[in-house]
Amino acid sequence: MQAANEQGYVEIWSSWDLVQPPQSSTQSVELNPCTNHTPSAVSLREQVQIARIEQRLSIADVAFRVKCHERTLAAFERGDEVLEAFVVKKLRSVLKIA
Repeated sequence: MQAANEQGYVEIWSSWDLVQPPQSSTQSVELNPCTNHTPSAVSLREQVQIARIEQRLSIADVAFRVKCHERTLAAFERGDEVLEAFVVKKLRSVLKIA
């Protein structure tokens, strides 16, 4: 452990993934025999996260445009929060998600 500097702060380094891999589930995924790919159904939270990253927007940028709290949007992307319908509508509009 590092020693604290004269102000009492200790530097802490952390890293994370921008797009979290899907959580494993107990349900089996059936492959389409014609394409041999997994189904293309992507959850709204994944669509939001992908669109936000592709548009190079931070959670703070999107939250400001949607007029919701950053923590709420971050929790939604993690799957910890459910958004109200009007926020989802605004989110789809801002990120141009069908």
